[in-house]
Amino acid sequence: MPTNQTTFSEVITDFAMVQIDDERLQELLAENPARFFRKMSLYMINAIPRFTHPPEARIWLRFTAPTFDDATYTVTGEEGGQAVIDSGITGYSIVSAVYTMDDGYGGLMDMPVTVLESDPETGSVTIEIPDDLPADTPIMLDFYTDGLFDRELDYRVKRILGLCVQLEWEMRFTNAFLIQTPKIKDKSFDVGSEANTTRANTERIRMLTDNLNDEMRKFAQDVAYVDVAGYKNSLINPQGPSAYGGNA
Repeated sequence: MPTNQTTFSEVITDFAMVQIDDERLQELLAENPARFFRKMSLYMINAIPRFTHPPEARIWLRFTAPTFDDATYTVTGEEGGQAVIDSGITGYSIVSAVYTMDDGYGGLMDMPVTVLESDPETGSVTIEIPDDLPADTPIMLDFYTDGLFDRELDYRVKRILGLCVQLEWEMRFTNAFLIQTPKIKDKSFDVGSEANTTRANTERIRMLTDNLNDEMRKFAQDVAYVDVAGYKNSLINPQGPSAYGGNA
């Protein structure tokens, strides 16, 4: 990757995930990084338009969208510890493998499979097959190619982008169908005040939105100041208007 560009994965892991407290996401990142970034990159794409101040942000945040794909390999029982898979999928930056098993409580859980070697030019992937994995077990392969901003973004831009992603993530809970659907309750089952829960969720979204808008407002003021001062004193801003987002 060119040194003057910023990846989606950097913003997601170093800035958005600092704000998002969700153990399920942490587990997904550990078990299946490709699927994690595929999921979070969609939130990133929806979050970018929220970065509206200063207006130049629409230029700074131009990007090449991430791509992703998947494939399935079925265990034969004759692999001898590992399998070389010709996936036919090329150009990826991350590949992960998992299989699904019973969690012992009536549900399903993903178990990571070690990727020993991969070649993004040919699509060849070598995975380790656990000794106790039965034949006919499907192993899912997930491929992800990172999204890439056209420019190297300033740390404050990355922080604000992280807040944008956080807001998109939090809104999914407020808008969830089950949360908005009235529940049946009787003397033996009571979910509490749904109105209070909805009100609390709405207040949290308002708080996060206000926080994001405050960050963007302060940032836009600083950019305006640096741009004006930069033309007067090259020691303050030797690159003129590029101090935060690159030459617009």
